Amino acid sequence: MTKKKQRGVIRVSIKELLPLVGNKWSLIIALDIWGLFIMDKPIKHSSNIPEQLNKLTKRGLQFRDMSLANEQLSSIGYFNIINAYKKPFLLHPNENDEIFLPNTYFEDIFNVYLFDKELRRDIQSALETIEHQLREITCRKFIEHFGDDPEAYLNLRNFTRFNTGRSRIIFKKAIEYPALYDEKDPFKYYRNKYKGVPLWVAMIDWDFGTLKTFIQHLQPEVKNKVIEEFFSENTLNLFTNDTTNNNISAFFTSFLILANKFRNRVSHGYRVYNYRPTSNNESESQILQYTPVIHNNIYIDEGMYRNGYGHGDIFTLIKCMHTMRYISSGQVLWNRTSDNIIKHLYNNQNLDFYLMNAMGYPTDYISSLIHTILERNKKIKEIEPNINNIFNYYSVKLKDNSISVDSDVLADGLVNNIPY
Repeated sequence: MTKKKQRGVIRVSIKELLPLVGNKWSLIIALDIWGLFIMDKPIKHSSNIPEQLNKLTKRGLQFRDMSLANEQLSSIGYFNIINAYKKPFLLHPNENDEIFLPNTYFEDIFNVYLFDKELRRDIQSALETIEHQLREITCRKFIEHFGDDPEAYLNLRNFTRFNTGRSRIIFKKAIEYPALYDEKDPFKYYRNKYKGVPLWVAMIDWDFGTLKTFIQHLQPEVKNKVIEEFFSENTLNLFTNDTTNNNISAFFTSFLILANKFRNRVSHGYRVYNYRPTSNNESESQILQYTPVIHNNIYIDEGMYRNGYGHGDIFTLIKCMHTMRYISSGQVLWNRTSDNIIKHLYNNQNLDFYLMNAMGYPTDYISSLIHTILERNKKIKEIEPNINNIFNYYSVKLKDNSISVDSDVLADGLVNNIPY
């Protein structure tokens, strides 16, 4: 009997179960018994806002503005604020007691919620730009090879073979719908006036996953043309001159999968700062395999990769964007992420280390960012001595081109006392 384990659940088909129980009536009885077993599990009961506030207070959380906390829990939800962002503030994060660190305030947790919300928006904006670029490049290269006739992109013989019949059918339906069935404009307009819906029009109805599949199954000569324009000259040269047999086509596929995973994540409003998607391929758990020409270029060696860096986190996503010919989206996301950290995490040296590390930033990059912030603030103070409320690492010391934290002067309640 074949068993497939997914997300902690063993899935077995009915066809596999039937021979074990003899007949369908025995199977129905067995399933009824299993249903009773499930029903024996306790129901997770909801709680009202006063109960939630009382529970948080008992666990050591403090409030600067109880009425504002009440409003935020009512409008956004306990699960979306507390459950999603409490971990950095727990005394024992890996235990079930959930006692908050001393001097932890509701506003501290909500601040991380705001940080992640802004990060989600920035990632979505960058990936939307990349999606538009991919559509334009792919459409142009496909038409250069097959011509303008809409039947070309509807003919699956113009693509490489699909692994399963099901994946082939899903893809076929996705590309056919706007071309043949969608009654809304502009699709209806082009069907009525011309032979069919042009590829560049049909593409606007596709989601990122359909676009990714379209690109993945392009014939090699067309896909290579897309790669040649999508990546920068420097990236192309790195792969051309590489002696470790790294395949730029494989890296391109990994990049598309990573971008698609993040696109889906941010579109649904899930927590994103510590998101590290894994591969759907059972033989490879990581989306981005260790690629020396890429990882060494962002100062991640094989040892760091084994320790979890460069697999597919936010830092890796941004750095992959920097391999593109049209680099603006990656650069904007890099700058906005840095600004977001500065905006929401001032005076919490250890909290921002925790979050940046969760985002995949190597320690050297965190140190570099802090050094840049310090130098910037020195210049701001020189220009405007009376300015206040700027990002200030009051307990960070510069010494021999390195950054360290004096733990004796750290504010109470900060987590992860790790020097930069």
